[in-house]
Amino acid sequence: MQKLIVFCWLVVSLQILYAQSSRENMSGRVEATSQLLKELRATPNFDSLKQLAASDIDAKTKATTLFWITAAYLETSLDSSLRYIKQFNNLPFKPKFLEANGLVIMGDIYSRLGDPAMALENILKGTKTLQELKDSAGIGMAYWNLGKVYQSLDNAVKAKNYYLNSIKISSSAKDTTPLSFSMGNLGQLYMEADRIDSALYYTQLAYEIYKKETNQHSYDPILEVQLGNIYQKKGNTALAMKYYKTALEKATPKHNLYAGSDACLGMATLFKKDNRYDSSYYYAREGLNMAQRLNKTDLIWKASMFLKDFFKERNIPDSAFNYQEIMIATNDSMHNLEKINKAHIISFAEQQRIKEIVIQERELQANKRIYLLGALLTIFLIIAILLYINNRNKQRANALLESQKKEIQRTLTELKTTQAQLVQSEKMASLGELTAGIAHEIQNPLNFVNNFSEINQELIEELRKELETGNTRMATEIANDIKDNSEKINHHGKRADAIVKGMLQHSRKSSGQKELTDINALCDEYLRLAYHGLRAKDKSFNAKFETDFDNSISKINIVPQDIGRAILNLITNAFYAVSEKQKSEYLKPTTESLIYEPSVTVSTKRSPLGGKGAGPVSQTVRNEVKITVKDNGNGIPESIVNKIFQPFFTTKPVGQGTGLGLSLSYDIVKAHGGDLKVQTKEGAGTEFIILLPS
Repeated sequence: MQKLIVFCWLVVSLQILYAQSSRENMSGRVEATSQLLKELRATPNFDSLKQLAASDIDAKTKATTLFWITAAYLETSLDSSLRYIKQFNNLPFKPKFLEANGLVIMGDIYSRLGDPAMALENILKGTKTLQELKDSAGIGMAYWNLGKVYQSLDNAVKAKNYYLNSIKISSSAKDTTPLSFSMGNLGQLYMEADRIDSALYYTQLAYEIYKKETNQHSYDPILEVQLGNIYQKKGNTALAMKYYKTALEKATPKHNLYAGSDACLGMATLFKKDNRYDSSYYYAREGLNMAQRLNKTDLIWKASMFLKDFFKERNIPDSAFNYQEIMIATNDSMHNLEKINKAHIISFAEQQRIKEIVIQERELQANKRIYLLGALLTIFLIIAILLYINNRNKQRANALLESQKKEIQRTLTELKTTQAQLVQSEKMASLGELTAGIAHEIQNPLNFVNNFSEINQELIEELRKELETGNTRMATEIANDIKDNSEKINHHGKRADAIVKGMLQHSRKSSGQKELTDINALCDEYLRLAYHGLRAKDKSFNAKFETDFDNSISKINIVPQDIGRAILNLITNAFYAVSEKQKSEYLKPTTESLIYEPSVTVSTKRSPLGGKGAGPVSQTVRNEVKITVKDNGNGIPESIVNKIFQPFFTTKPVGQGTGLGLSLSYDIVKAHGGDLKVQTKEGAGTEFIILLPS
């Protein structure tokens, strides 16, 4: 449909080819071939490309040339395009990423020729390889093609999901081509559903994105035809005709038969409404000719149906009958039940494959949860043993004190006894608060784990009975219930794990020794650690992070593990904040929402600290190091700023945070004789500042 698809792939492959040619010192014949390809890229010529493909050239250049010929024929002859992409696929050697893109474009050609089964088979194969290569632009293009196939099968729900996934993954890619394509097809989907305002919004957005692209080819006339169709539905015939004419003027020199045919049919419709029948017939016939030359079945059907109705309304039955025969033949080709059923079978098989992968992942997670619960029980047993030993030692100590009371004066004995009782009371009160906190926080997720585990046992027994009786519908419903319960068990198990780990960290006293540490290197290390840790959990997450370090700072005396943990907590919170804002901005239906760029900045600075020297009246000035972690997220509401350093208080949704990270960081900084502050503005971002004496 668009040369731009293949052109973007082709430019990348040529760059790789030329780089490899240079590294391997290829012969003069190959260098001459590469130069010819460069010239052809500037002024494409079918005959030259065919001669080059038929000549004795190296495998990589041959693959690239055949790929380019396929693109050149996409809008002039789908049969020729299919023939050359088959030659490309039969080559014994070709780069893996180019082979995957070849499968995707081959599926696109079959989709245009009205064979959804072959389209799905090839696109899904190519998509799997692109996912292995982690090629975000290629995956976005594959999802766009899958959306088109499901749109041709009248499955609007799946089509919309693939377009949205293409938009999501392409938003973070350097190549915005699939982004504009998917936006445009999403607009077409809304137009078919008579949601004209949404159709106009997404089509105009696709047009704006496309105009910013550097490698523009032939997508603009297609979008202009679509805008003409939208304005025709809105009743603005003047603006619709303007877009049709502009599209036809651009499509003609580019040999874009798809856009040209659709533009002609739009103009024919407007001329017919205006009772200009000669013009209407002329453009309808031109549209049919272009569609037949391209062999695009849906356009042939659309044009022949228009001409059939045109002659039927004018009471010319012979001509109406001729075009009706074309329409019926095309309709049979478009709605071939065998091809459609095969496409549904392929789609179902792909869904089953994905479900099997999900089941395997869940089994792995279940095993991990079992090991985790075993570890938790072991930890609780160790804690119980330690408490028992500690209590027994305390009893022995009390007994020893009791035996020594007779040897000490009564007043001194009473004073020491009172003091021991106060210390013991304080310890027990602290232990009681900690125990109550753990019990309160961990009781609910453990209850959920136990309850849903029992329910799943009952459901599994019911599932077995239903499968034995052959009641697959009820078995499917029960399986879905088991799936939902397993997800809840997984969620609450992780919740309990996070609470226990957080409490252990919070209550643990560091045994580390202070040492001279490069604070700039420490900040840089934990910044990258936090970013790549989040990227490992969420592949779609992207954010800009910067550093601004004061190189004049010499090494300072700290416990690097503890300060590193505090810095890591602050940076992780910053990345979480910008990620949440990016998700909320992405959902806003405005062009500005695509402009937001998540950003986290870590900086250090040395500054003098006055009035902190030894002695009550000393004016000694010593240095302090300022570490700043700044983000451009949503900020913290003013009403809760004073609570964020309290244990168990969190601004994250239920289940996503324990509320111990900032509290732990605050205690670590205070233990180093420093201070932890926060500056925030709701909607604009947050800045955490660590002040450490040096």
